Amino acid sequence: FEFSKILNPNEVAPTLVATDVHKLGVPVKNGIRSLTVKECLKLFGFPENYSLDNIKTSDALDLLGNTVCVPVIKAVSNKLIESYMEALETEQIKKTVKVAY
Repeated sequence: FEFSKILNPNEVAPTLVATDVHKLGVPVKNGIRSLTVKECLKLFGFPENYSLDNIKTSDALDLLGNTVCVPVIKAVSNKLIESYMEALETEQIKKTVKVAY
């Protein structure tokens, strides 16, 4: 089993991708171990109660390696909604101005 990167708990984690999530190591007292599914879920920002316990570990890591970070999607979605609402408001103002003239 070969590790391609050893994660430093005091640094930002790299992007987890399906092809190499199995190769990321975590330092422990007596050596190095692989990331757990629970740790990957935390890195992706999933809620504490979210679980992939019914899925084989290798399959769960593959799924997580093909997912996106939940807080990032939330932030992008909120920005899209905000932008859409501003566009609707601007369109409504334009219609109101046209009616007035």
